[in-house]
Amino acid sequence: MIYDAENTFLWQKDVTSVGTSGVDSDVVALGMGDAIQPLWLAVTVSAPLTDNATITVETSAKETMAGKKTLGTYTLPKGERRLNVKLPMGVLGYTRLHVAAAAGTLGAAKMNAVLVMDTDV
Repeated sequence: MIYDAENTFLWQKDVTSVGTSGVDSDVVALGMGDAIQPLWLAVTVSAPLTDNATITVETSAKETMAGKKTLGTYTLPKGERRLNVKLPMGVLGYTRLHVAAAAGTLGAAKMNAVLVMDTDV
């Protein structure tokens, strides 16, 4: 995988205190429309999570994320360290992630979430 800073939602984000209310990532500008070859969302954590992480991909036509729409919601199960999914169709120009714990907190880990051309699936 090749990481690009412009396509990075989270890099070494401490998720120890992320609970059920969650946290929003940085906003990534992708431009309007969908690619013929969709990007992959690659999420990794430095240590297994102690709770399921719910990762919601949001999009908006505005960088402020006003009027956001949900593109997809995924679960990174507790005990796991990696999630790779294709970015869903329907990007409105800007995207971000909302990461939350299902029931408690995610535990002592650092999270990376980036868009990449391909993954080590």
